[in-house]
Amino acid sequence: MKKHGFTLIEILIGLALMTLVFATVTVLITRSAQAGRQSSVQAAANTSVTKLGEQLGRDLSSGQVILQAAGQRRLDLLRLGARTPLTLAEGASRKNTSRLTVKGNPLAALSGKPVVVVSSTGDYLLTRVAQVTPAGANSEVVFSCLVSLPGNLSVYPFTALSLEETASGLRRTEEGAAQIVGSNVQKVRFEPVYGTVTGVFYPTPMNPVSHHAGERLSAVNYALTSGGEHPITSAGTARLSLVGLRERGCNENPAAPANNLGKLQVNVLYKGGTTGPAGVTPGVGVSGPSTSSNINTWTRQTFENLDAGTYSVSAPSLTSGERIYDATVTGNPATVGNGKQGTVNVNYLVRKGKITLDISGLPSPPPASGAVRFSGPENLSVPAQNGTPQVELTPGDYAVTADPIGEYEPEISTPNLHVTSSTNDTITVTYGIPKGSVNLQITGLPTPPPATGYVQVTGPESKTIAAQSGTTSLTLKRGEYTVTADQVGEYEPSISSSTVTVGKNTSTTVTVSYAIPSGPLALTVQGLPAGNSAALSVSGPVSQTVTVASGTTQTVNLQQGNYTITAPEVTVGGTKYLPSPASGTVSLGKGGAGHTVTYAADAGNTGNGPGGNGGNMGNPPTTTLKKGEAMLTVNYDSQSLDALERFWSLNARGQALWDYSQVESPRPLSTTPGIPAYGSFSILVRSETPYALGVPSTVSTERCKQPDEGSNGEVVCTRLGQDFSPQLSYGSGFLSMTVSPEKYQGFTKETLEALAGGSLFMLKDQSVGVINLTFNGFGSTGGGAQCAPDEVWDTFNKTCTKRWF
Repeated sequence: MKKHGFTLIEILIGLALMTLVFATVTVLITRSAQAGRQSSVQAAANTSVTKLGEQLGRDLSSGQVILQAAGQRRLDLLRLGARTPLTLAEGASRKNTSRLTVKGNPLAALSGKPVVVVSSTGDYLLTRVAQVTPAGANSEVVFSCLVSLPGNLSVYPFTALSLEETASGLRRTEEGAAQIVGSNVQKVRFEPVYGTVTGVFYPTPMNPVSHHAGERLSAVNYALTSGGEHPITSAGTARLSLVGLRERGCNENPAAPANNLGKLQVNVLYKGGTTGPAGVTPGVGVSGPSTSSNINTWTRQTFENLDAGTYSVSAPSLTSGERIYDATVTGNPATVGNGKQGTVNVNYLVRKGKITLDISGLPSPPPASGAVRFSGPENLSVPAQNGTPQVELTPGDYAVTADPIGEYEPEISTPNLHVTSSTNDTITVTYGIPKGSVNLQITGLPTPPPATGYVQVTGPESKTIAAQSGTTSLTLKRGEYTVTADQVGEYEPSISSSTVTVGKNTSTTVTVSYAIPSGPLALTVQGLPAGNSAALSVSGPVSQTVTVASGTTQTVNLQQGNYTITAPEVTVGGTKYLPSPASGTVSLGKGGAGHTVTYAADAGNTGNGPGGNGGNMGNPPTTTLKKGEAMLTVNYDSQSLDALERFWSLNARGQALWDYSQVESPRPLSTTPGIPAYGSFSILVRSETPYALGVPSTVSTERCKQPDEGSNGEVVCTRLGQDFSPQLSYGSGFLSMTVSPEKYQGFTKETLEALAGGSLFMLKDQSVGVINLTFNGFGSTGGGAQCAPDEVWDTFNKTCTKRWF
């Protein structure tokens, strides 16, 4: 049976085991710490190598370089600064000389400093700029070596750099100062890359050289390997920008091989030929490795035995008067040498002037096709449509025209154009439908016109204006027009030109003269002794006196209407000639009218006594009333013999209109014949408006006054005068009045009204016709004593009685 606890042996064994375990742990901890320290050192070494590789890459690829020497373990190179190209002054040479004349002063900042001169052929020379002396627009540069490199030259400042594997590590030498930059680097390898840079490091080392299988060195692969128990390698590819391949020794003057020479042909032409414009001389410059020349003629010139390199041709613009000539240069710059020949073509053309057309006014699309045309040193056309097209024209004088587009015609701001090489102008072409004007001058109408009427102009377009006196200007399209005018009331138009042609920007005046139309009135006088004449008085719409020789007819043109012709008594050799009729009325129309006055010798006042048969007979006098002039006033004065009855009648076309019985004065009119009457009567024509119920609707204050209250509608008128006042002595006489227009509506008893103080007759309905006022007296037959000149025969008392008038 085992008791709880440990035996001595168990304790000793346990102590031994604990000692063994402790020793084991101690060894493990020591080895782990040592490995950690080694790992930290290795990581630092790895980082150092990596950074060194990156620096190496920057040294090789930062900027342009010249690789002087290369091996698997060493690189010698020149890192170049800013490039300064050299351009030789005109006529300068650089063969077998260290002194160059260059344009400008580009190397002043490099005076006294080492430089590398690189040619465009890949040759380079290490030298020093010994001296720089300005010489006007050029400078004299003296180098420490002969500068006889072919091709175009450029000058660079530089820094010399070498990278080399040594027993102490990677050594970096810059400008002669060396330092170990990688002590832990045990192996350095460089190898070239030609053509495309692949970035692959080849395991088989290859020495970098300047040429390989005809390809240019484009990069360098590099690999840096560290030492130690766990070495690492930092590898990469550095792209190279090589500007020089072959180094020339100082004062070396290499003879160029025969096939390194070339030639250059420069063609200086005008319009592709060698005949240039009169008075214009070219100035084409040619510069390159072995020449700097000017060509001042129109020619095809060849430069022989040129050093290999690139040659540039400059061709500035030429100016002659208003013309500028610009060159188009092709094949420039040209590379010659190694059997290559260059050709540069310089072709001059005159610079054209620029014209912008501003075309407007046409609908879109235009109604027809057409063009704006330039005619001159060259002919050019542009479609006529709204827009601002641009053209270029050879200098000279041009005529600018534009086609009509349908009915649209152009207005050109500059029809005659002078173009120079510097011209940059705008010409406006404005299209529009051309128009002219017609001025309508209307005369003769009162204001306001008596009626409504119009004047019309018809043609390509029509316009109408109201017929009223004045001048109106109408703007019309071009073409033929007809002018017509309405009659306005009684006024008829007379048009100066019923057809008119409207042209572009023309102005034509047409006169429309209104007037009441006239007609020919033929007046004939007969019965007077030969060589005598009568002065006839014509009164109506117009009045005048016309003298007519006996046996002749005198025609006058008068405004249409009714006229009264009054003929005077004419005494010839003591004999009095009486006219018949002494007064007469005619209606004058367009067709004309005639009136004849017959004269007869006066046989004396025979009266109506014994052997007599009355007097004062003949054609009735007449007067004309227009429409609306419808009031006739007959004033009757008995003078004496008031107890006698007097009988009058008012007749229309032979029909009695009014019949009065015997009353006291004023005596009414009657149709009863045979009763003598003494006195006189007169007729007064008034111009009034139509009447109703015997009372005027309007009353002229200077003629009549309104009826007084209680006057039963009577109108009292003041007699203004007499149109005529025949004195009737005995026998029968009559007076007639014509009312126009010629439409007879008839008279009735109700149309007349007799008023106190005389007999006033108003025609209610503007009636028309002939009204005869007949004085029936002295109508008895039978003999009687011859009455004295101041007496009249009283048929009632069968005796002569004194005249009261």
